[in-house]
Amino acid sequence: MEKQQEVLEFTKSLRQGYIQENVKSQLSLREIAKMPLAERHHYLANIIPKIADDFLGDPELTEFSILDTEDWDMEYD
Repeated sequence: MEKQQEVLEFTKSLRQGYIQENVKSQLSLREIAKMPLAERHHYLANIIPKIADDFLGDPELTEFSILDTEDWDMEYD
């Protein structure tokens, strides 16, 4: 359970940093989904490189061992 909390806190900190950088340009998922397809692709094309840089520059984002399932309750094992 402690690892899950660490992951949640880490992702929250990433999101907060991203939101602070993009407060003016951030749209909700619903708003993005309502865009015409070409406009949506253009909007996402501007965001995706930033997300990719985050993953390439932070090994913790690709280290899936932090998501150890040992403490998870697997109801349908």
